[in-house]
Amino acid sequence: MVKKISFSLIFFISILFLKAQTYQFKVLSSENTNIYPYIYSLHQDSLGYLWIGTGDGLFLYDGNTLSSYPLTFISGDNFISASTLNNKGISYLGLNNGTIAYRINQKFYLLKESLQFKSTITQLTFHNNELLAAVQNKGIFRIVNNQVQKNPILLPNIQTYCFLIIDNQILIGTSEGVYIYSNDQLHLLNNLPQTKIECMHLNTITGSIFIGTEDEGMVEILLNKNKIKVLKNYSFINNIKDITNDPDGNLWIATMGEGIYFYRRNSQTNSFSQEFQFTIDNGLPNMQIRKLFFDRENNLWIGSYGSGLFQYYESAFSQLLQKINNNELSFTSLYNYNEFLLGATNDGKIYRININAPQQYNLFEIKELQGLKINSLFVDNNLILWMGTENKCLFLLDLVSGKIIKHIFFQDELQNNISSIDGFGTFKCVGTKNGLLIFNTEEKGYEYQKITTAEGLPHNYINQVLCDVQENVWIVTPTNFITKYNFISQKITLNKININDILKINAICVDNKKQTWIATYGNGVFKIDTAIYNYTTSNGLFSDYTYSVASDESGTIWVGHRQGISSIKGNAIRTFSKNIGLYADCNPNSICVDKNGSVWFGTTKGILRYDVKKSIINKHPPTVLVTSIKINDVENTIDPYIELESGRYKIQFSFTGISLRESEGVTFQYMLEGYDAGWSEITNNRTALYPRLDEGVYTFKVLAYNYDKVVSKKPYTIVIRILPPFYKRWWFILLAVIAIAYIFYLIIKIRERNLRRMEKILKEKLDQRTKEVVKQKELIEHKNKDITDSIQYAKRIQEAILPSLRILHENFPNSFVFYQPRDIVSGDFYIFHPFGNKFIFICADATGHGVPGAFMSLISSTILKDILHLQESIRPSELLYKLDKEISGIFNQDNSETQDGLDLSVCLFDQETNILTYSAAMRPLIIFSEGKWTYYKGNRHSIGFSKYHIQKVFTDTEIKLYKGDRFYLFTDGLPDQFSYNEQKLKVSGLIHWLEEMQNIPMIIQQAELQKRLLSWKENQVQIDDILIIGIEV
Repeated sequence: MVKKISFSLIFFISILFLKAQTYQFKVLSSENTNIYPYIYSLHQDSLGYLWIGTGDGLFLYDGNTLSSYPLTFISGDNFISASTLNNKGISYLGLNNGTIAYRINQKFYLLKESLQFKSTITQLTFHNNELLAAVQNKGIFRIVNNQVQKNPILLPNIQTYCFLIIDNQILIGTSEGVYIYSNDQLHLLNNLPQTKIECMHLNTITGSIFIGTEDEGMVEILLNKNKIKVLKNYSFINNIKDITNDPDGNLWIATMGEGIYFYRRNSQTNSFSQEFQFTIDNGLPNMQIRKLFFDRENNLWIGSYGSGLFQYYESAFSQLLQKINNNELSFTSLYNYNEFLLGATNDGKIYRININAPQQYNLFEIKELQGLKINSLFVDNNLILWMGTENKCLFLLDLVSGKIIKHIFFQDELQNNISSIDGFGTFKCVGTKNGLLIFNTEEKGYEYQKITTAEGLPHNYINQVLCDVQENVWIVTPTNFITKYNFISQKITLNKININDILKINAICVDNKKQTWIATYGNGVFKIDTAIYNYTTSNGLFSDYTYSVASDESGTIWVGHRQGISSIKGNAIRTFSKNIGLYADCNPNSICVDKNGSVWFGTTKGILRYDVKKSIINKHPPTVLVTSIKINDVENTIDPYIELESGRYKIQFSFTGISLRESEGVTFQYMLEGYDAGWSEITNNRTALYPRLDEGVYTFKVLAYNYDKVVSKKPYTIVIRILPPFYKRWWFILLAVIAIAYIFYLIIKIRERNLRRMEKILKEKLDQRTKEVVKQKELIEHKNKDITDSIQYAKRIQEAILPSLRILHENFPNSFVFYQPRDIVSGDFYIFHPFGNKFIFICADATGHGVPGAFMSLISSTILKDILHLQESIRPSELLYKLDKEISGIFNQDNSETQDGLDLSVCLFDQETNILTYSAAMRPLIIFSEGKWTYYKGNRHSIGFSKYHIQKVFTDTEIKLYKGDRFYLFTDGLPDQFSYNEQKLKVSGLIHWLEEMQNIPMIIQQAELQKRLLSWKENQVQIDDILIIGIEV
């Protein structure tokens, strides 16, 4: 069918030569970490930790964790102004107050002789086994073995900021210019700027020296035997703070206010030319830069003044055209022709980018395309640009003349929604929402053939078309099928990808091995070869929802997702997202590979480019360290060999891999020899837990992989030996075997003899003994029943005599009585006696337990009640005296030999004054007030019998209590209780329990005490009656 064609001219709005690239920086700031934002020093230690000196302390960074180390406690200052590393791996820190600190075995020390400096340490450098320190108001000092050497280089009345050692000469940057120290002589270099020298740097590749000043730019010089040759003056750079070079000799210059300058070295002439400047406009977070440092992985660390620390390295990924005039650009179609990449946006703009200089581009605005979403681009052999739009029409642009030569409208509105265009020879295939349109440009009038479900397509909605060299077009629809149409035979072939699941195929590509790859919506990526392989998130894919797919020259498959991309090379899958600064979505089928092999992604926020030439593998493996060992949840020292006593242990290892480049991609593999069958799967977990380890020798090994899967050269290893119990050791086993054999022999012999003798005796006595046993059994059962019934009755009598707990709870709601007799009846008892505004508590322990103790407790409680009824206002000590007199009289009235008595404590509490009067016979009192406990022993005399007939003394102790205070009376039953391992709880153990329970209500403490008692004694018997009274004021 032939369609009407109208012509229009391009309205050429602008062709601009602009810079498009935005650089990505990783930022460690006070907003996303705890770092102090003013950075003054940077260096890397032998393990790979980055040492960051700030105006408020030291920070160590392993790529994953930032740890802070305040130094005020040893130096009196926390402002770190300089740092360095010596040849033994010891880091030194210079502070603003002039002191120097150093660290050995995780501990910081003060270099005591530095206390004499009393001025800012502006630079530290280790050279020829000497530590050289620049002291701002004094000069240069040499330090050997932590001793300040004599004959320093003194510069009185001049401020010293930096120095540089060249052979046996020292260049010194001061407030008045550069001095040279040579042969013990100090001279000012008059041909250099006479101003404040901020920094000096020796370029190790070219041998030239760069001197940065505060207000006269930078000077490049050569030094040869005290003679200075000025090579170049860079006077336009202002306020230089630091200079360094990368491994290629390129120059990096930090400034306060102008960001960072980058000068590329000419390898032929060793000269330098400015290539670009890092500013806020192209991604630098802050223009105030104080410090630059390249680590061993060639990351550039940038210390700012006010915004923390930045990380930069030249990544293979770069982002272009993210914003124009603060408007985000969404690139919906990309196409490479010749030396250019064409990019179309969702608002009708077309950008032409030079693939060899991607930071430069031309912007075209075409009147007919304004506001239109361009879904597809294709350039044919005649340099005609085919442009498919959404809901408008098909446009054809002559790239030579710059004119739109056709725009084709279709009567079917769905056909005006064009998703994909591709071609082969004279055939041009246009995929729409209502079928495939095939144009043959050899024929005049741009007639086309329409192919829909009527001709055999599985669906009319076409996501992508792809033409191959065999005169086929591959048609992608949101179904299980890939459709192939041959231009010559005009036959359609359907290939079903998945029989069971319903697929929505979004995109297709063919790799360099002629293997077909398809991207789906929700089912990952499929590779079609002799078999079908499916790659999903379970294999490492970034997401199962894929929007674009392409293959580069190496056969690597690139897949676009929302806010991420994946690459598939063999069985290795890598993902890229925030780690490359990608926070946008990949647009459907907006992907292409240029003739240089670079991969371009059209996203909702500009273009993402992968430069294959910059794809350099980080060959530095992470430094793997075990950072923590917990044995039974207790931290243990990290030693290469750990020996544990016999037992069963839970052991947890924590580890890290120090890699400062793409540290979020560091992964680990570990194993415990003697327990694991082999290495674990590669994981990003940083802990390994082994919950049940018995005796044996175990070797824990851990490896770390960096983002590029370069593994540690050797694993970090820790050997743990758990000793076997004594009965499993060789000497015990040998003795046991000998002893068992001998005993076995004796048993056989003795058994043979005894069996013959006992056989006769047993036979004679069997009948007689059987009758006696039966008779005794019946008698014992009868007596036991009588005794038990009597004791149960005695128990009811004893319980009736004890006061009701209601009396206690009415006066002290927050109180409890934990009363647990050992036998049916108890020798422990308690009395509560309120009178007026006062209340008496008595906690008593009579001699013995069971029935004897119960009798003693009945007698004692009766006497106590009589005394209290006769004299209510009696003091506790007076009550003890009277009770002692009564008990002694009862048990000595016939000059008996009895030694019965009781121990008790008496408390009189005045509810108006909150004064507790306490007196006791051998029983203590514990008071908890404001979280602290006080222990009162009481008098060391029991009530009742005393064989020495000494004069007993009972005293009163008055204690002022406050609301919320708690006190406890108790007998010796619980402190004397044995645990399952034969240890007494003791009074200290009881106090510890009570201390742990001070945060729970008193009413719950009784149940908690009972629970702890059961756990403490386990299968041990209760050895005594237990009584504890707890009262809260």
